[in-house]
Amino acid sequence: ARSTGEGGRRRTFKKRREAMDGWLGAMEAALWSSAVCIRIGRAPDVNEVVIDSALVSRGHAELTRVPIASPSKGLLGACDAEARPIQWQLCDLGSANGSWVEGRRLRKGEARPLKAGEHVTFGPPSIDRPFAFIFRQQAPEAAAAETAAAVGAAGA
Repeated sequence: ARSTGEGGRRRTFKKRREAMDGWLGAMEAALWSSAVCIRIGRAPDVNEVVIDSALVSRGHAELTRVPIASPSKGLLGACDAEARPIQWQLCDLGSANGSWVEGRRLRKGEARPLKAGEHVTFGPPSIDRPFAFIFRQQAPEAAAAETAAAVGAAGA
């Protein structure tokens, strides 16, 4: 049975909002996992982080974990891969509405290193509730709390 009326619309909106917000938890989990590459997009069959919105392309962007290189020493900690410092890079995969870092749109195929505290947005940053998060390199619990607070403030 299909629900009509105001209550049905509220439930539908709440369900849609929960589906859209669920990607933040998936993003946090993926960033703190041992994954080397995290694909972000609308298609659940090819992405680790799924954003269920027409504003996000099927294969929208990719986060890749890369070792930090030192000009004088090459890869830092090259003898011990586990101890080697890493950095996440964001690459737009040719999305229609773009991947943005600090308000700057990435070109298709451009890999951009992320720094702690930078704002990352998938899709147009001008909408009321963009698909955005603040990149953190800290304990998952603290990062999740700060991301939730920032998203709550942006939605207010």
